Amino acid sequence: AGARVLQSCAGFTALSRACTHAGTPVNYRANEQDFLCPNHGSIFSTNGSVVRGPATSALRKFNTELNGNLLRVFS
Repeated sequence: AGARVLQSCAGFTALSRACTHAGTPVNYRANEQDFLCPNHGSIFSTNGSVVRGPATSALRKFNTELNGNLLRVFS
């Protein structure tokens, strides 16, 4: 499902797009600043933690490394 990268004043956060409940790709909602799974309604915060289930596990986080203008996302 890939990763979604968010930028904040603290740096970059890369999260898996796969919902931890059933693997459905989650959608980023800019107005709410969260991720919504369209399959069963799980909501995740921008740090990946579960806000509302049925998911019980946070989205997987990836490491990020900025080198010049190249952002590396890795396990």
